[in-house]
Amino acid sequence: MNFEISAWQTPVGRLLQKLAKALPAEPSQEIVVFGSAPLQLLVEHGLLSKNCDIIGDDAVQSVAATISEPGVLGDLYFEV
Repeated sequence: MNFEISAWQTPVGRLLQKLAKALPAEPSQEIVVFGSAPLQLLVEHGLLSKNCDIIGDDAVQSVAATISEPGVLGDLYFEV
C-alpha cells in the first residue's frame, strides 16, 4: 500500500511513528490498527479522535501504554 506522506503527519500517524521508533527492531512486531485511526490515515486526514485502537502482543501493549501525542481533543493515546 502506498501511503501519502501527509497521512503520517496526522495525529494518529505521528502517534504510530512514535510507537514504531520505541519498539525494538528485533523481533518484528505485528500491530493491528482499527477503529477510526485507519480512516484518519487513509480516508479523511481531518477526522479527529481521542485514541488510536491497536492490537499487539504484550511488548507492543506495554510500550503503547507509555506513548501519547498532543492533540486538539487532549492527549491522543493508544487504546490496547
